[in-house]
Amino acid sequence: MTQWQRIDGTLLAADVAAQRGELLDYFTRHQVQAVLEFHPAAPWYVGLRLWVDDDGRVAAAAGTTLVPGLEVEELAEDIAERFGVDVLLDQVEIVHEDDEDHDHADACDLGPRVVSLLPRADASDLPVLARELDETLTAVTTPGGEAILTEPGGAFPGLDGAGANTLPLVQVIVDGEERTLLVQAADGEPTSFAWGIEPVVVVGAAEPSSEQRERAELLASDEDVVATLQSVAPAADAAALRASLGALPAEGPGQLLAALGATEVAGFLAGERPAAAVPQARSVAPARPVEVLRSTLGAAAEDVSELRIVGLADEFQRRQPVLSRTLSVLQAVAGAAILARASRRDTPWRAAAVTTGTLLLVDGIGELALYEWLRRRR
Repeated sequence: MTQWQRIDGTLLAADVAAQRGELLDYFTRHQVQAVLEFHPAAPWYVGLRLWVDDDGRVAAAAGTTLVPGLEVEELAEDIAERFGVDVLLDQVEIVHEDDEDHDHADACDLGPRVVSLLPRADASDLPVLARELDETLTAVTTPGGEAILTEPGGAFPGLDGAGANTLPLVQVIVDGEERTLLVQAADGEPTSFAWGIEPVVVVGAAEPSSEQRERAELLASDEDVVATLQSVAPAADAAALRASLGALPAEGPGQLLAALGATEVAGFLAGERPAAAVPQARSVAPARPVEVLRSTLGAAAEDVSELRIVGLADEFQRRQPVLSRTLSVLQAVAGAAILARASRRDTPWRAAAVTTGTLLLVDGIGELALYEWLRRRR
């Protein structure tokens, strides 16, 4: 049985939404099951959802079921050519040859207002993030995690630029009349959602079967967004998350932040107060280079601590603290002695002695450093 996976895409052109009828007819004639998303405030944008199989072929209606059809890239190229649009579909990007430098931007020139919620980040991670963005951040500690508040025109964490310490990441963006949600779990592809979107479902068959209808309804649902949000914030109530996604654009973002435990910053997102006026808001300056290095080494050390050999060393050092350090010291002393002797004699085994002495010395010192780090960590 074919395993279908959902992919998302975007069609961009100055008048792409005006071609609504032609787009719906195109997917109907090709029997491709799809959901097209239209936003009244963004005539240059049409969202697209499709099913694909493991080989990257798009689902098409045939008989009473769905079968693999065109490859994703083939479909994207055909849409770009027929409608004169740029197509971003999963990992495929097609720029139409005749496409001029269309202004796809919103009428708002100031830029978006953004709340970036980091459910599992520590406050100590924020200075490094500020350095990556090269900007002083405004942060608020909420029950749902650290929230970064970005005024219009400011820099905010991007899904591609987020470091391991800033994932998972939930962003709510208000840009003019558009209200968008972006969710990035610690692993997996980003998930997006937009309030105020009108989804139009193309089932792909003139007389669809129950299976085809169920697949189309699943494609149009936002359960994947709810599931991703719950994986990021397990304490959040699923019903509250669903209700926030189904709310009006003016209310949905605030309800979502409340469901995620970040009610304090909803007023900022709605434009009711500046970031600095949010209760408990604080400025986070970019970290100095030495602090970035310390953070990087700390993250690396935490990764190393997961290794089994480190766990064994920790257990041995706890049971035999004197013996473990004595053996390491003797090893380092033996290495130094071999190096000293090799440096005074020009013998055929000098190269081997230098190599052996160096390895013993470095290994002994490394073990001592590891034992000290483990002791301090405990």
